[in-house]
Amino acid sequence: MNKLEYWTAQFIKILGFSTGILLLSTLSFLAQTRKYISRAQVIGGSETSCPAVFFGFNVPLRYTSHFISNDGKLLSIRLRSDLDATADKGPSDQSGSHFDLNIPGMGGVVVEMGASNVAPILSLRFSQPVSVHVNQSGDNSIVISDISEAGSNSCVTASTETNRAPDIPDTETTTIGLPDRLRPGDIATQSIEGEKDEVELTFALARVAITEQNYRKATQLLTKLTGLPEHKRSADAQELLGVVRERNGQLAHAKAEYEIYLQKYPDNEGAGRVRQRLAAILTAEAAPPEKLREARAENIGPDDEFRPTPGVRSIPRASDLNRGGIATDQPVEKSTFNATLSQFYYFNEGVTRFREFEIGVVDEDDVIFQNSLVTTLDAYGTFNTENYNLEWRAAGDYEFSFEDSADNRLRFSRAYGDIESKEKGFSVRFGRQTRYDGGIFGRFDGAMLSVPINENIETKFIVGLNVDSTADDLFSTDPLVYGASLHFNEFLKGVDTSIYFVQQKVDSYTDRQAIGFDTQYLSNNTSIFVLVDYDLYFEKISTARISGTYIFADQSSITLSADITHSPYLTLTNALQGQTATTLEELNSIFTLGEMTQLALDRTTDTSSFVAAYSRPLNDKWRLSVDGSLFNTSGSPASGGVPAIRSPGVEYYTSAQLIGTGIFSDSDVVSYGIRLADTAQSQLVQFDVYRRFDYNEKLRLKPRVIVGGRNFTITGGNEYFIIPSVTANYRLNNSTLFQVEIGGRISSLKTPTFIEDRNEYYIFAGFWKEF
Repeated sequence: MNKLEYWTAQFIKILGFSTGILLLSTLSFLAQTRKYISRAQVIGGSETSCPAVFFGFNVPLRYTSHFISNDGKLLSIRLRSDLDATADKGPSDQSGSHFDLNIPGMGGVVVEMGASNVAPILSLRFSQPVSVHVNQSGDNSIVISDISEAGSNSCVTASTETNRAPDIPDTETTTIGLPDRLRPGDIATQSIEGEKDEVELTFALARVAITEQNYRKATQLLTKLTGLPEHKRSADAQELLGVVRERNGQLAHAKAEYEIYLQKYPDNEGAGRVRQRLAAILTAEAAPPEKLREARAENIGPDDEFRPTPGVRSIPRASDLNRGGIATDQPVEKSTFNATLSQFYYFNEGVTRFREFEIGVVDEDDVIFQNSLVTTLDAYGTFNTENYNLEWRAAGDYEFSFEDSADNRLRFSRAYGDIESKEKGFSVRFGRQTRYDGGIFGRFDGAMLSVPINENIETKFIVGLNVDSTADDLFSTDPLVYGASLHFNEFLKGVDTSIYFVQQKVDSYTDRQAIGFDTQYLSNNTSIFVLVDYDLYFEKISTARISGTYIFADQSSITLSADITHSPYLTLTNALQGQTATTLEELNSIFTLGEMTQLALDRTTDTSSFVAAYSRPLNDKWRLSVDGSLFNTSGSPASGGVPAIRSPGVEYYTSAQLIGTGIFSDSDVVSYGIRLADTAQSQLVQFDVYRRFDYNEKLRLKPRVIVGGRNFTITGGNEYFIIPSVTANYRLNNSTLFQVEIGGRISSLKTPTFIEDRNEYYIFAGFWKEF
C-alpha cells in the first residue's frame, strides 16, 4: 500500500467512526500510578492585589490552550508533554488529581487533573464567573494569574484581552507578578482606603462571600464581627447574619438572629426591615392565606434592596449582589447542567535508520506510534432543594485506535453523586472520585462524609477501594482504604491546617498506615505550604514537603520548594516487585512478614529534591523567569533474589525564559528559552523559541522551534535534534474552539558502536465544544 492509499484509508476510517465514537463516549482521562501535579500554590490575593495559582508538575508539560465555559465558572487548560521529553519513554504513566483550593476573593475552587498519554487537562471550577490569564512558567510549571470576577475590568494590563470562551489561548506574558492596586469590581474597595480597617475588611469579605453564595464562610465572618466589642458595623453584621441564615434555609437560626437584633438595636434604622423579615418567616410557619399580597418595596440594608412576599424566602441574585443590591423577584435556580465535549485525532509516525559499525548492516524501520481518535466528555450538574444541595459528575474518554482494535479503551475517571444539607452543613459524596488531601493521594471508589463541628472546624471520613486504572470496574479493586481528618479554617490568622489518619489494607495485610498534617499560610505577598506524612507501619516519614512564594514590591517573585518522597509510594505491596509471587499472601508463604516489610523498603527508593524559581518584570514589555532544581535518588540494595540498582546520584536541571509582549505587533508574544540538564545518563542543552500572534479576530498562530543536543555519559556518544511545530487555534464562536498542531522531530544519534537517524512527525487536530 502506497502513502496515498494509506492516507485515503485513514481518512475514510475517521469519517466512518467519528460519529459513532461521539455517541459512545462517556469518557475519562488515562490514569496510572503517579501524579502529574507536584504542588499547587496560591500566590497573593487580597483587596490590594489579584490572586494567582502556581502549578508545578512532575514531568515537563506545555500549555497548549484553554477556554472558559459559557457560564464563566469552569476553566479547562489543555497541556502537552514535550515531544523531546517523551520520545524515548512511551506513554506517560501518570494519574489524575482532585483537591480544593481557597483562592482569596473567589472562595473554594475545585481543581482536577485528568491524565492521558496524549494531552492532560487541568480544570478549575469556580463558584462565580471569572477572568484569568494562563501562562507557561518554566518546563515543569504554569501560572494562572490575574484571577478576578468576570466583567469587573480588574487586573487589566496592556497585553490582556477578554477571554470568554472557549477562546484562543490568552496571553502568556504574565507569570507570577500581581498588580499592586485595588480591584475596581470588589465590594471591599468601597470601604477600604489607605490603612486597612480590620472590621471593614472582615465585613467586606463577608459581603464577597454572600456574592459567591458561600454562606458558611459568610456566617463565619459575620459571627466573628458580632462577637467583637461594639463597633460601627455591629448592627449591620447582626442584620446580615440573619439574612445569611435565611438564605441558607436555617430559618430557626435566622429568627434568633433577627430577635437579637431587635433586642440590641430596637431604634436603629434597620429595625423596620428586620421586623418585616421576621414577620415573613413567622407567616411562612403559619397556614398561608389563600392569596398572598406583595408587600411594598423596602430596603433590607445595609445598602441592599428586596421585595419581600410574606411566606416566601428571599434569594439573592449574584448580579444584584455584585452591584450592591439584593432582590427577590428572581426565581431560584433549582438545577444547572454543564458539559464539555472534545474530540481529537492523534497521529505520530517515525522512520529510523540504524547502522551498526561492527557488522556494517543498515536497518530501516517505519513505526506508527499512535493513530487514534480520542473523544472526551465531562458532564456536571446540580439540583437545589429547600434543604439540600445535590451535585453529580460523570467524566471519561474513549480512544479508538485505527491500527489495532485491542488498543481501544473506554475509561471512567469520575462518577459520583454529592448531597449537602443546608441546615446541618454536612455532605456525603459517593462513587468514583479523586482526592489529594487527608492522606488520600489518588482515585478511589467509595464514600466521603464531611461534618462541620463549628464555623472553623470540619471533620472528614473516607472509606473506599483504591483505583489503579480508570479502566477498572466500579468497586472491583483492591486495596481497601479508610481514614479520618480534621480541618481547621483560620487556625491562626491566614493559616489553614488539617491533621489526618489513614490506613490501607490488602486482604488481611496492612499495606499502609499513616498520620500526617498539612498547613497553608496565605497573606498579601506570602504563601507557604507544609506537608508531613509519617507511616506508622514502616516507622518512617513517607512524604515531607515545604514550599513558599514571596512577591516583592516591584512584582518580582521567588518560589522555593523542598521535598522528601518515595518512588513508588511507600506500601507493603512494593515487596512484590521482582518476585514471582503476585499477591502478598503468596509472598508470605515464601518470606516472613518482617522479611516482606524489609523487601518493601528495599524496593522503594528515597528521593530528595530542591526547586527554586525567580521571576521579575524587566520593563513594560519584557519579563525574565529562571528556575533550577536538583534531585538525589537513592539506590536499591540486592535482596530477596532481586539485584541491586545503583543510585543515579544528584541530578541538576535549570532553565531560563525571556517573554515579551507587543514586540513586533500590538498583541504578539515572543519567547526565548534555554534549558540545561546534568543527569546520570547525559548532559542536555536545549533552546526554545516561539512567536504567538493573532492572524485575525478568530485565528491565532504559534510557530515554534526547539533545537538541542546531549552527550551521553555512560554509553558515550552524542545526539543532536530539532523539533519544529506550528499551532493554530480557530474560535468559531463562544462555545466552540478548533485546534491543529503539526510538527516533527529530526535527530541524529552517534555512539562508539552505531549511528541512528530518526525522522518523526506528528499531527493532532480536533475541537472543544461546551454545552
